[in-house]
Amino acid sequence: MPGNMIEINVAVMNYDSDSKILTGSLKEIELMLHIKDKFILGETQFTFGWYFFTLSVSKEVLVKLVNLLGNEFLNMKEKSVEKKFVKWLTVKLKQLGCEMKLDLKSEIETSKYGLF
Repeated sequence: MPGNMIEINVAVMNYDSDSKILTGSLKEIELMLHIKDKFILGETQFTFGWYFFTLSVSKEVLVKLVNLLGNEFLNMKEKSVEKKFVKWLTVKLKQLGCEMKLDLKSEIETSKYGLF
């Protein structure tokens, strides 16, 4: 994956409905930020009752989101802008009734067990 993208691992149990909520939210973000084609959804794998896939996000989205939301975004307690985005997106999806688990792929790869 190019260096201008961050990768987010996504885990969801109800793929059909939750993936529609996710794609709708991503389209709303693109409209809000006046951008297009800055998100890529990877192939889905089904394991142990969960659907797993990778969401790739252009770093341009993070920059534009910081510029738009300012302190509302920057004052989140997470340390990195990438973690702030994951938290922000998780909250947004949860408000819409979507129960997805989102984690930065880089964190999972460096964690002790490499699991959610």
